[in-house]
Amino acid sequence: QYVDARYCGSQIRLVSRAKCCLVEHAHLTEAEAHRRIEKLAMDTRRDRTEIAQEILDSYEDVGV
Repeated sequence: QYVDARYCGSQIRLVSRAKCCLVEHAHLTEAEAHRRIEKLAMDTRRDRTEIAQEILDSYEDVGV
């Protein structure tokens, strides 16, 4: 259970970091950033953490 809680916490932090990137660089509100991540995850049938990691990677690639 402890490992599961740590894993869940790291997932939440990853999604939060991705939301912060969208807020800062895409000029979205936090709610809009959250919705974008959720919608992309639903539309592509993937986990939110995968979407969040892709967002973080894409901003890393452009040097942000």
